[in-house]
Amino acid sequence: MTAPWCYTLTDLVRYSGAALDFNTIHHDARAARDAGFAGLVAHGMLTLGRVLAHLADEAGAAGLTACRARFRAPVYLDTPISLTAKDRPGGAGLTVTCGDTVALTAEVDLGSPPPPPVEPTDAPVADHRLRVERGALTQLARAVGARAPFWYDTRAAERAGLAAVPGIPTLAFALPALGWYPDEQPAAGARPDPVADSARWARSTGPVVHGGQTFAYHRPLVAGETVRSRHWITGRTSKTGRAGELRFTDVTQLITGAGGEPVVSATATLLATGPA
Repeated sequence: MTAPWCYTLTDLVRYSGAALDFNTIHHDARAARDAGFAGLVAHGMLTLGRVLAHLADEAGAAGLTACRARFRAPVYLDTPISLTAKDRPGGAGLTVTCGDTVALTAEVDLGSPPPPPVEPTDAPVADHRLRVERGALTQLARAVGARAPFWYDTRAAERAGLAAVPGIPTLAFALPALGWYPDEQPAAGARPDPVADSARWARSTGPVVHGGQTFAYHRPLVAGETVRSRHWITGRTSKTGRAGELRFTDVTQLITGAGGEPVVSATATLLATGPA
């Protein structure tokens, strides 16, 4: 168990700028209330990024091999947050509590990299070449409070057996917005926007939030490389909740390296409650 912490508005603004995630529920109190929240809500990926980065501080950037997380309740400003970690075979189980409410649970695997993913056979909804830039990596690491020297210092990264400074474990989710340049794309297209893309993939004109996230790490993403990132819609479900119809969209991402080898595979579950 770690020492409790709280998020301030500065923390949310810093993470929004580092991840280029400007969903209004994270900085506009009225928008958050209109979306059904009691106040400003911390980014789910800020909390997941923080706890995974702190785990990797100890295990090493290549020590984490998979993560399966569920965002169960909002994390609000100025409310004590605590993390409890319990050993499990092959890794750890994580529980994040905000006040008296369980906000996030995750299972993390440590050790050998997972087997190569099975690539979907249909055409992706997004296909980008992305540059992994050191400045973006270090800003994101600072925004989640990563502490180990190898997140920031090339020599420390080399001593840790890495080719260059690595990205934090949640980098893959933010990278389409951070490393996109028009002249490096295989085809013409708009710059990725995590909020607008999430709403489009969830077929929503209202707020979209993270319901869950998985990652499989085949190797760390490191500064200086250019990778290919593709997204597929791999699931759509709906159910009726207290807020009306809830629509879940699974978006699977595969990042491959210069030789076509898998680097990170991930699936984000997006939750939309607004009008379709």
